[in-house]
This record gives sequence, structure tokens and C-alpha cells, in this order.
Amino acid sequence: MTQAASDWTLSAHPTIPKGLPVCIAIIDGYGENEFKDEYNAVHSAQTPVFDKLRASTSRFRAVAAHGPAVGLPSSDDMGNSEVGHNALGAGKIYDQGAKLVDKNLETGQLFRDEGWAYIKSAFAENALHFIGLLSSGGVHSRYNQLIALVKQAAAASCPPALLPGVALVRCL
Repeated sequence: MTQAASDWTLSAHPTIPKGLPVCIAIIDGYGENEFKDEYNAVHSAQTPVFDKLRASTSRFRAVAAHGPAVGLPSSDDMGNSEVGHNALGAGKIYDQGAKLVDKNLETGQLFRDEGWAYIKSAFAENALHFIGLLSSGGVHSRYNQLIALVKQAAAASCPPALLPGVALVRCL
């Protein structure tokens, strides 16, 4: 049964019986992981309540809160609480953060926008400074995005760009 776009009434869930209590727990920093070893803090911890819930597949569900499941570029992007909350709050997947920037770089939209036009007008007489994190971690910065910006600046006849970056050994 499809609902009209203006009908916000929730349909009955196909497997959860009506009239029973339901608890949705969103726990920041808690992650299910396929690797069950001493390096997995959740697996190593004593979690009797979660163990009991997890034992009943009808009572426990884990959802992906990283990568494409929350609108980030790849499964390697661990995300953060903001993107997870946005995706859960919206009830759907939409592009966020790095994926939005990636799309704007791929389509060239970033270079057609007002902000790029504003700095481009200064290229002839000024050096361009890119100040930011230099990391391939994907949480706070993406190296490929910096490279795309530098290439486009060079294509627009910008003098050599200056890159005083803050290097991260690992983005956490």
C-alpha cells in the first residue's frame, strides 16, 4: 500500500507486533564489528544486557552508521555522530559532508559557484593559500579534495598555491 505524499500516518510494522513496548537506543561510540578479538572493545567488555538482547534476533538490530549507509562516499568513511544523527533523524540516506564536496568537485559545480568566482578574481595578483588538515582519514579531511582544488586553481592560471597544512597521523 502506498501512501500519499501528504499522509504522514505511520503504517503498521510488518514484523513488530502492535501494542508491545519498543526501545530504540542510539549509542554514540558503540560499534558492532565482525572481528571478535582482544582489539574489539565492545566484544572484550562485559555487556550482559546487550548479550541478552543480541541473543534474540527478534529483539536486537544493528544498523550501519558509516559510509554509504549515512550518505558518505565509501564504506571506509567511518563517519561521526553528526552524520549518523542526520541520517536517522531524516529517516533516509542523503549525501553529507565529504560526499557533497566530492559531487560538487566531480560535476564542477564548486567552481561555478559564487565563492570560487570571488577568490578566482584575485588569482592574477595573489597567491592562493589552502589551510587545513592533510589526511586521507576521511573524517575531517580528504586529500583527493585538496588535489582537485589545487588542479582547478592551476587550470584557472592561479600562481603556485601555498599549502600550510596541519598533518594528522590518523583521523579518529
